[in-house]
Amino acid sequence: MKFYLIQLLISNLFLVFLFTFSTIVGQDSTTTNSFIVESQVYPNWNTDSYKPALKLRLVLNENHVLRSNLLIDNSKTYREIFSTTGPNGGVGSIENINQFFGFSVGYEHLNNYNRITVYNGLEGVFGVGREDVYGSRTDSINFIADQNYSSKVPLQHVGLKIFSGIDYNITPNLYVGTEVGLMLLKIQRKTGSFQQLDESSTTASDVTTVIASSSTTSLLFSGLGCIRIGWRFTKK
Repeated sequence: MKFYLIQLLISNLFLVFLFTFSTIVGQDSTTTNSFIVESQVYPNWNTDSYKPALKLRLVLNENHVLRSNLLIDNSKTYREIFSTTGPNGGVGSIENINQFFGFSVGYEHLNNYNRITVYNGLEGVFGVGREDVYGSRTDSINFIADQNYSSKVPLQHVGLKIFSGIDYNITPNLYVGTEVGLMLLKIQRKTGSFQQLDESSTTASDVTTVIASSSTTSLLFSGLGCIRIGWRFTKK
């Protein structure tokens, strides 16, 4: 319940802040507003994997920007496990499914120097997801005849981030850049379930146990190694 209250409070405060700020700054703007669509890539050099993200930026004037980030991460792994015991050798399998959707809203303050733009700001971060594991005839370590299992854990997180970044304007509309931030993040693993199914049993073969909820709060760097490419649409 506390997690929901914190998430609701932060989201409402940010919505009020962004609406009020955009109204005030928009009225004082002396430059043409523009809308920016930006793609972000966070390369993981160790595993050769990439997590693309989408950022939307509303430029109110030359110094003030509202922004929103969208992140969808969907990964699935599957592997088979062969038994070294038993009369038939047997085979098991494990499938891991990780899905995550993240959303953030924030504000940037810009300083422009010819082709270089330097900015810093603040944003609230929210997200939901799940961690599911499905095992067939195995407990991930040893072969168990006719034994299947599944583990399902829903996730939520909420955080607050301060950040700084730099853009290089290749053309008036096209730019590349990078960003780094410091984020206070709370991740909550909600109450999940662990289900075991004995295919050879004729009675009470389905056993379900509860996975207790847990949460962690951490202060971490965000955006390290991020590569950003954006296109600015100017309103005439």
